[in-house]
Amino acid sequence: MQRRRFLQATMAACVLGPSRVFAGAHGQQFLSCRSDAHGRFFATLFDSQGEILLDAPLPGRGHGICIAPDGRHAAVFARRPGDFMLLLDLVDARIVAMHRSPTARHFYGHGVFSTDGSLLYATENAFATGEGRIGIYELAHGVTRVGEIDSQGVGPHEVVLSADGETLVVANGGIRTHPDRPRAKLNLDTMQSTLSYIDRRTGRLVDSVAAPRSWQRLSIRHIDINAAGDVAIAMQYEGSKRERPPLIGIRRGGEPVQWLHAPA
Repeated sequence: MQRRRFLQATMAACVLGPSRVFAGAHGQQFLSCRSDAHGRFFATLFDSQGEILLDAPLPGRGHGICIAPDGRHAAVFARRPGDFMLLLDLVDARIVAMHRSPTARHFYGHGVFSTDGSLLYATENAFATGEGRIGIYELAHGVTRVGEIDSQGVGPHEVVLSADGETLVVANGGIRTHPDRPRAKLNLDTMQSTLSYIDRRTGRLVDSVAAPRSWQRLSIRHIDINAAGDVAIAMQYEGSKRERPPLIGIRRGGEPVQWLHAPA
């Protein structure tokens, strides 16, 4: 039964989106979003033996998960254009808070903790104008929204933090959306995706790189960063399936991005 439950949870992670593996208080643990046979959604914490430690109900389909540097807390974000964010205590295996996005905003599915774990930065959409925002949340007493900064683009998806903890790197996918048309992409003919480097304290744009102009419908979606500041970029293409755009990019420090094509 344990093996079956482990496989079920693992398959749910593969089907529904990102999961996270981390060293918990009792060895290796996994946190993933999943659904059940009745169409209900959960954020599920389980161990390497498949034992479920926490099965937190979600109001809708979850997407991205981020874990605090000390490993105690995790945030689970709604799939766009969802309006919920769930904060979990992984050590005590409990729900800390369920937070809803403010009026005229929705979440874009990802976030990142500050290095000391006191703040959480979340990608958001100011959908009346289509401008991207990074919501700023204090976590001292549950979840409190204390401000926002411009994402310096449209459709921010994933956000990561530089090793020194001062620069937010944002994948602005370039695709405008609106909750009245939940999965519609409203500006494909004019979209422009960028990778933006933003001072987290001032909101100042430090650097920006655009997706290749020859592939205007490329959307930067998922990113990761290492201690040296190198950024790995994963993209999706909104053009013809017959075309073969680069879908991976590597940026080493401040150098130009190396765009990688799949072998023919």
